[in-house]
Amino acid sequence: MENEMTQNPVDWEKRRYELAEALFFHDIRHADEVSPENRLAFWPNHIRIAADMAVEAAEVFIEKYRRSADKPREEQSHAP
Repeated sequence: MENEMTQNPVDWEKRRYELAEALFFHDIRHADEVSPENRLAFWPNHIRIAADMAVEAAEVFIEKYRRSADKPREEQSHAP
């Protein structure tokens, strides 16, 4: 009997949103740890920029990941 893995369709929009959200909150926490004295003065600007950057990074990552996941297994292996 041959074992076949059934592939579940991936909700790429949900993955993109979750990754952007994680990147955004990581950036906010990091900025708060690095320079807590500036968080209130620049908060609205920082939130907008952090959100834009998180969405852009998530889109790039997901696109590259999907391209690499779509390649056949033989192309993914780096072994000689």
